[in-house]
Amino acid sequence: MGNCATNSSRYPLRRCTALLAGAAWLMTAAVAQSAETMGGAGIRIEFGQLTEQPGKVLLEQAVIMEEDARGTILKTIRADRAESNGLDVANSVWAFSGHVTVTIQEGELHADQARVLIVRGRISTANVSGTPAAFEQRTSRSGAPSARGHANDISYNADSGNLVFNGSVWFSSESTGEINSSRATYNIPLRTSSFDKGDNERVHGTIRLKPRSSGEQDKNP
Repeated sequence: MGNCATNSSRYPLRRCTALLAGAAWLMTAAVAQSAETMGGAGIRIEFGQLTEQPGKVLLEQAVIMEEDARGTILKTIRADRAESNGLDVANSVWAFSGHVTVTIQEGELHADQARVLIVRGRISTANVSGTPAAFEQRTSRSGAPSARGHANDISYNADSGNLVFNGSVWFSSESTGEINSSRATYNIPLRTSSFDKGDNERVHGTIRLKPRSSGEQDKNP
């Protein structure tokens, strides 16, 4: 099939229509479960260029989005390049590289590389790595991140909402302060965290307490 490139290409859930060498061609693929099975939800892919090789699909300027039945985008993965063993993205594994950004619940992951598992039209897990890989959880009021951290690699599980940081972990949140450890787990919706040490190591960090105002001190001596 070769190479398919447009200025604003879209690979919809079930088919892609593209122009190649001035001729229109249609490629049909089982890219997602049916609307009846998925309740109208699924995966949408956008790309700047598509190259298909035997047993491999390569995308440039790739964007993969998970949508609900109303078309609301739930998760997004952006990268310079994406590779999979086929276009049946309903159940597939993708390798991303180059300026990877994974937008998830209330936050983002930034990394050099990512390996993403899609199950039944949902982004199920994402394992990201970098120098370092980083996470930041947004907050709706002040605009400052409520939690952020970085590590050699970070694993995200969509079902549990857990992030697992591994290797040279630095983590900071409003409740923990700054923590360094070998491994950390953070639950995004619950905003809970735990830290593990390696052999001959100890977890260490700094907790910064905000000083009370003079009015608060008078009320609570």
